[in-house]
Amino acid sequence: MRPLILLTRPLVASQRWAQRLDACGFDSLIAPLLTIVPTGAPRPSGRFHLVMMTSAHALRDESLPLEDLKDLPCFCVGQATAEAARRRRFKNIHVGTSGGAALVSAITQSDTYTPNMFLLHLAGTEIAFETEAAFDSHTIRTVPWVTYRAEASLDLPSEVVAALEQCKIAAVPVFSPRSARILVELIAQRGLTSSCRSILALGLSQAVGAVLEDMPWNRLVIAAQPSSESMLAYIQRELP
Repeated sequence: MRPLILLTRPLVASQRWAQRLDACGFDSLIAPLLTIVPTGAPRPSGRFHLVMMTSAHALRDESLPLEDLKDLPCFCVGQATAEAARRRRFKNIHVGTSGGAALVSAITQSDTYTPNMFLLHLAGTEIAFETEAAFDSHTIRTVPWVTYRAEASLDLPSEVVAALEQCKIAAVPVFSPRSARILVELIAQRGLTSSCRSILALGLSQAVGAVLEDMPWNRLVIAAQPSSESMLAYIQRELP
């Protein structure tokens, strides 16, 4: 029997992971904890020097007016976000492997940086305060464009509940503190906390791990690098 991996990312991201896991010899159970919904918010006015995206979800809305931005330096967190930018025909793409705050140094060390630049940040409704403050300290003026919101799931699908009850889930990779909070709450809501004892929980970062550590997992591991590749490599290495 192939190990069963519980995938909790939004649907499209989970489907991509399921395809990769299948090729590596794993079965998947998809239970998106967040649903991505475009906001339809108009683009902020003004002239911008840079564009930043911390999630591929920021580009989900195909109707976004982007044409005059595509020649600007575009800084992305992760390869998935960079690939989404390429599909929307951004040309000058820079990729960072960790969170938005790490892009500050990448931007300030790039050839494009000058003080008092205006940066358009395509983002969701939750924007890290630390990221904005870091840009302010380098006199980069960030203008958020909230293009999506992530709506939390209110319950676990019945097939996930059954798999938890029967201790069939081998591992669950979790990619954000918010997803971790939702997962912990829904498992507790269903009275299935003890079912975690057979599951390997894999967190993308220490912040994710800090939320997950309240549950009695078989093991709780933090990825060596905050990337999908690192998460997948660990699952391949540790599960038979």
